[in-house]
Amino acid sequence: MTIVVIVLLIVIAVGLVGFKDWCLWKRNHSRYLVKQSDRITLPDEEFCARSGLDESLCGIVAAIRCNLAEYGKCDPARINPEDSLSDFAFNYDDDVAMLVQKTGIVPGFKDYSFPLEEVDSVADFVKVVVRMKTEAEHAAAGYGSQTRRT
Repeated sequence: MTIVVIVLLIVIAVGLVGFKDWCLWKRNHSRYLVKQSDRITLPDEEFCARSGLDESLCGIVAAIRCNLAEYGKCDPARINPEDSLSDFAFNYDDDVAMLVQKTGIVPGFKDYSFPLEEVDSVADFVKVVVRMKTEAEHAAAGYGSQTRRT
């Protein structure tokens, strides 16, 4: 009987922590949506320019912004380079790895982890994904990894 009560209390405590985290994310996401609604749309070319990315990466930028917008239920053209992945509920490396898999940008990416410590913003995320894509293409071509992680 005592063990049942202890297990029940643990389950309730874990549930409350999860509910608290969800409520916090929901509040922060609502604030983000309000902030985003006040923005003008940002074309992919301008996103690249503000991020220091080559304009030839507009297709990748568009794919990433659309996938983020799908999860965040927002307008992809209003996602700015300095936005955080946590604005879209991507706080864990396995969640971000799932997003990378879903976009299909990195050929053969099947990992369940992502170097989230390298990412402070959506622009950083795009840069890491582009680097991973380049590394995967070089590996597939038999060159091995030609780029260096910073």
